Amino acid sequence: MGSTAIAVDLGYTYLQKRRLQAAVDFALLAGAQKLPDSSSATSDAQSFLNANWEQNGNSVDPSVVSLSTCKFDPANPQPCSSSSAACDASGPGHMRLKATAQVPTFFGKIFGFSSLNVSAEGSACGRCDSSTQKFDVVVVLDRSFSMCLDANGQYDGCTSLSQAKQGVQALLNFFSPATDRLGLAVLSSGDNVAPFTHPGTYPCDTANLNDYGSHGLLR
Repeated sequence: MGSTAIAVDLGYTYLQKRRLQAAVDFALLAGAQKLPDSSSATSDAQSFLNANWEQNGNSVDPSVVSLSTCKFDPANPQPCSSSSAACDASGPGHMRLKATAQVPTFFGKIFGFSSLNVSAEGSACGRCDSSTQKFDVVVVLDRSFSMCLDANGQYDGCTSLSQAKQGVQALLNFFSPATDRLGLAVLSSGDNVAPFTHPGTYPCDTANLNDYGSHGLLR
């Protein structure tokens, strides 16, 4: 029974710790979008922390040990300190979150351990960082016909591809041509001869090629 308690309960506790860390990370990403508005940032972080933790079937919200915002210091981005250099005079650009949660045990109750504590923490910065950064990024875009099918395998006008293209275009606005290098790798469709047919899905013709072919990508 002791070996079972160690294997099952500790394994489950480790899983829940990973889930708590994921919830903290999602909370920080959501909250950082609202910086330098500290009130909205912390409120969103709290909401997303609870929502993502409950998504895993947990009914009790995790306890927030600390949730703070501060001005971002590019030389020391982790700790929140009142003496940090400001990248934006209008308010804080950095936030930290630490949370804990109780994980119930299955077999540990026999030995007097009804629950185990797990903790997770992290930090994120908003978009006010003005320090020089250089990025070298490759974006991979799937242009195959699978991006034109819905969950039932039916042609949907290439909704997924359209959304992917919009995402790439939004990403381009983040980078600076003066300092960054951005590459594009494209998974091309093998269906480059019209007319052609995808059995059981949608008969395609020349017009449909533009939905997900090279012309559609460059629009």
